[in-house]
Amino acid sequence: MASSAPSAPAPRRKTRPGDGLPSPHPSASRPAGCASPQQVPALARRRLGSLRIGPYDRMEGVGAHEVVVESPDHEGRFWKYDPHHVEEIFACYRQRMAALAEDPRLQYVLIFKNKGREAGASLEHPHSQIIATPIVPKIVAEELAGSRRYFQQRGRCVYCAMIEEERRQNLRLVAESERFIAFCPFASRFPYETWLLPKAHESRFDRIDAAQLAELAAFFRDTLERLGRALSDPPYNFVLHTSPCRESPPPHYHWHFEIMPKLIRVAGFEWGTGFFINPIAPETAAEALRTTPVLGHAAPDPDLPLFTQGALSS
Repeated sequence: MASSAPSAPAPRRKTRPGDGLPSPHPSASRPAGCASPQQVPALARRRLGSLRIGPYDRMEGVGAHEVVVESPDHEGRFWKYDPHHVEEIFACYRQRMAALAEDPRLQYVLIFKNKGREAGASLEHPHSQIIATPIVPKIVAEELAGSRRYFQQRGRCVYCAMIEEERRQNLRLVAESERFIAFCPFASRFPYETWLLPKAHESRFDRIDAAQLAELAAFFRDTLERLGRALSDPPYNFVLHTSPCRESPPPHYHWHFEIMPKLIRVAGFEWGTGFFINPIAPETAAEALRTTPVLGHAAPDPDLPLFTQGALSS
């Protein structure tokens, strides 16, 4: 059962790796992007070590788990925030990622958001989360290995190649700004799955500068507004994939956001095979999102929903 609200943000103070981080742009009206330790953490700061039990190895849950309180508004939605508010949240992501990377026990920092119960949210208050792990997660390791193979075979970053191809074809393109692009992947796993990437080759999210951060915040908010208006404010997950803490920025990998609306259920076939049945072609999804107007954070919600579950069977 979902809790009503996360714990209150910690008082503003100087920080060190592992502490809650104050908002980088304090606001007298509403603090945003304040990270504090999760009350029931998935991982915690402990000594690294493992214990062999027969054929098994058991390891303590070593890492860090923080919650980012996005807004004091209990009914707040990411795509209804003003761009500066989103910039504060993203600045918190960047600074916490850089601080956690200083801990030699940690290999990876994952930033993610579960919006709605169907997406796994355990707290009703708007928030996102940061989890740092002592190993590189399996999905990210597979992305790194695949992009490395492509680089060895083709001599270039596969993500840069995808960006070039999506801009050329303009079939799955959702939107683009000067520095960023959003598109529905060629082999989308889920209906309306959308990826957001920098156009320039960049592998570490925590190294983006202030100008990039401001543009990203506005572009990301607009992309979520397209999804929110086109799909009647659906539950969704977003994750940020970036290169590991202990590696030099690789020439074959690109940091990116993956936004996945929760419109269908993952069932036995998907769990048993790792393959996904997507009833909406990415070209169809991208056209719907591309043609959905962006009205801005102050615009009222549409009177009539633009999406119904019946659209999945079309």
